[in-house]
Amino acid sequence: MNKTIGLTLLLLAVAGTLHAAVEVKQDAASVTLSNSKVIWKFDKAKRWFSITDAATHEVVLDQAIMVADGWGRKPYDWWEHWQSTVSVKAVDDNFGKGQQVVVTLGASQTAKEPTYLFSYTLYEGSGAVVMGFGMQNTRAFDIRLMEASPMAKATLLPVQKMDSLVTAECPERNPFS
Repeated sequence: MNKTIGLTLLLLAVAGTLHAAVEVKQDAASVTLSNSKVIWKFDKAKRWFSITDAATHEVVLDQAIMVADGWGRKPYDWWEHWQSTVSVKAVDDNFGKGQQVVVTLGASQTAKEPTYLFSYTLYEGSGAVVMGFGMQNTRAFDIRLMEASPMAKATLLPVQKMDSLVTAECPERNPFS
């Protein structure tokens, strides 16, 4: 009997350390990555994403867009004439196991502009969304990247009202105090 109880407790302890896999949902309008802590959802038509707390279902970040070389500054039509594809793949690297979404944006008719790659990775048991950027040169000559951001112009905590702003200061580290 003691061996059975000990084995049961061991199995429960091991089960408590296991992380649920990252779930992927994809349809014509959106792609979603989720785990027990966070939900990342990408709207394919508007080309923006949101992040939601999985436990409370509170939207933490909303309408975040992708920006590269000045593209993406206008709302809604910022990548209007660009072709986009969305791919999902499993990852297993130094951060752990998870799922990654890569949004590829390329100029529609010509190879005048490079192809921009924005990646978003969610790992098992992690509340962080790891964001990345890459570029494929489609020209016959070198190009220069001026700026790139996989997250820009987002609304932080859109349903929260901020009554007062509180800042903290560490006087011994502030040379001006």
